[in-house]
Amino acid sequence: MNSKHPIATPEGCLISNGNYFVFVTAAGTGQSRRHGHVVNRWLGDSIEDAHGQFIYLRDLDSGTVWSIGLQPVGRRGEHYEGRRSPGQFHIEHECEQVVAQLDIAVSPTDSLEVRQLRLKDSSGGKRRIEVTSYLESVLTWQGADIGHPAFSKLFLQTRFVPESGMLLTERRPRGNDEKWPCLFHSLSGADPIEWETDRLRFLGRGRTAANMLRSPKSSAKPDTAGSSTRCETLRCRTCNGSRRHVGMEGTR
Repeated sequence: MNSKHPIATPEGCLISNGNYFVFVTAAGTGQSRRHGHVVNRWLGDSIEDAHGQFIYLRDLDSGTVWSIGLQPVGRRGEHYEGRRSPGQFHIEHECEQVVAQLDIAVSPTDSLEVRQLRLKDSSGGKRRIEVTSYLESVLTWQGADIGHPAFSKLFLQTRFVPESGMLLTERRPRGNDEKWPCLFHSLSGADPIEWETDRLRFLGRGRTAANMLRSPKSSAKPDTAGSSTRCETLRCRTCNGSRRHVGMEGTR
């Protein structure tokens, strides 16, 4: 889809291996699921269409912020396109003289999704670009999360594993018969410099993902409970048409 409108019509693409499902729209929103367990928050509202797994880009010299998809920031650059290929979905967005392409795929054998981001500078100068991934994890049934999201968040617990640059999220069982999957979220291509699991610190009071307060501040503490936000940030350098690749992985 190559839309001429400021916000693309949220056409969708479903990628699956039979056990793990990723639904992504042309605006960059959507949801991942495994055996009915919801990975990230998504309300399925075709009008608001404001939830998903997002990637922010920030020019460290000018301070300009935009997102790979049209959501959540809502800024459309010189070129924007969402397209399908067998087993994958691709978003290409050229903004601030940076060409970004996001490739989304699901492992054919494991409950694992991979999102590869490619950045190419088209300005001819040196650029410092900050990449931040963001999602609100759920790890329960969709109905339970929509019915009482605040209560659902109370049983989430997170920790950061510095050796692998990985954020882990687990849902604490309320009974001996409960078993929940574990979520890991990691970046590759550069070491993460910041991370955050506090939604208030990342977005700010009264704000949404469309106008977040600022970048993460490395405040995730071991066994942090009651927070659903997952953010990791790394920084890349590009110059004179060079390319940088960044990988994002998650499994349950």
